Amino acid sequence: PARVANVRGPAASMAVYAAVPGRSRDAWAVDAAREDWLGAWLDYVVAAVAPLARRLHERGWVHRDLNLSHLFAVDPRRREPPALIDVERVFRPRWRRRRWRVKDLASLLASCPDVVSGRAKRRFLLRYADGWRRSEVRALGRAVEAKAARIQRHTPRFG
Repeated sequence: PARVANVRGPAASMAVYAAVPGRSRDAWAVDAAREDWLGAWLDYVVAAVAPLARRLHERGWVHRDLNLSHLFAVDPRRREPPALIDVERVFRPRWRRRRWRVKDLASLLASCPDVVSGRAKRRFLLRYADGWRRSEVRALGRAVEAKAARIQRHTPRFG
């Protein structure tokens, strides 16, 4: 999105951006399931969201609330890159980076519709971890699945 303003103060700063067009990935998933193009929706998530998450993490950043409601697209069938919103909590951890990576990926997984198959989850992880050793991918997958299960058991704080 276009930058609207920068606000700087002695202790903090803020960037203000224009609204992101489109709708969230989770809203698109509902339409895709209802209109029978969930396979195309999953293909988009694998092709566009996995590399976005990987680039974010390779550069040392974590989102801390990376889920489908924070990824916007005008229409996933067009294959345009998603826009990441709600970035005020993004930061660069100094230690325990793997923990934060697992949390980000688990948040994405926990926000997926129940109909997402194990095969689709593996495709996403393989795309994210392209070039990794098989044992590293398996270990990451186990950690992400376990964390996603814990996230799904949480009672929401705000309703």
